[in-house]
Amino acid sequence: MERPDSWILTGLFALLLPAVAGSQESEIAVLADLDDEAVFGLIAADWETPVEMLAWFPVEHEGQAQLIVLWTYSPVERWEGWRRQRGDLERNDKRIAQALVGCEKKRAGPHGGDLYCHDECLSRSYPYNLGRCYEGGSLCRTLELSRYEVDDQGAVTRAWQITLQKLTWEPRLDRISLADFDDDGKPELEVIYTWNTPPHAAYGVLTRQHIAVLDAMDFTGQLDQSLLHLGGVVTAHQTRFAVHYEDTNGDGHRDAIIHHVEWAPVCPLDAHGWPFDDPRQPVEGCVIYEDKETKLWGVEGDKWGVTPPYVPIAPNK
Repeated sequence: MERPDSWILTGLFALLLPAVAGSQESEIAVLADLDDEAVFGLIAADWETPVEMLAWFPVEHEGQAQLIVLWTYSPVERWEGWRRQRGDLERNDKRIAQALVGCEKKRAGPHGGDLYCHDECLSRSYPYNLGRCYEGGSLCRTLELSRYEVDDQGAVTRAWQITLQKLTWEPRLDRISLADFDDDGKPELEVIYTWNTPPHAAYGVLTRQHIAVLDAMDFTGQLDQSLLHLGGVVTAHQTRFAVHYEDTNGDGHRDAIIHHVEWAPVCPLDAHGWPFDDPRQPVEGCVIYEDKETKLWGVEGDKWGVTPPYVPIAPNK
């Protein structure tokens, strides 16, 4: 199964830096002088917990300069630090231990074979809506995207922040790109990232990949799409998506075309992780299904939100 290179999104990291506009050379100069340590210091000063920085870069459009930073933190470490300051972390640990003992007693009861209910009991035993992520400690992360601006005094200050993904295990950045994806003359930020779900007694660990496209200047969401579902003992098929941009209706703006593929676990994969079934050497039980969805770009809202009917593609058997 052949795919254009632009559709292969995993394992890549792309960063496109914009040209500097003369009218805002001073602001861009301030941002250009920053290094990893300085940017890390900006995040650490705003957030009273250890953070991990994944990517940062300056962007300029129509005289406005700003700094974009992608980073993660551990909500477990943040919560424990807060409890430690209050002096009641040990008491809370005892409460959690007692709750977990109660879950094990339930599991030993007449309904103990229900692993899903047992896992839900464990999730409810942890504080602050952390659920099973609490067991992962610092492995459990929340993925954040921050935007900084240069004020009149030349100081870099935080202007906006959004949460891309909450309570994930070991989120990792696959690709971050800056470009005018919809041809409207403004830059968009495309972030592609992968994470795991906390281990679940009933269905194990699931791997997810996601793409988020936002207006680079004000973080308005323009596209939010799952790209990959893998793993899980109750998952009958593996699922993967790919996104590329093409003007399909002649309005001068590229639309978002989403390719959806599902396949049986027995199917072999190519070097890029896509399933294939060689008709010369067919694999018994390998069934591959594909379809394609086009999300049309709309002037109102500046996003890909108008969805025409699915255009099914015949399964590859």
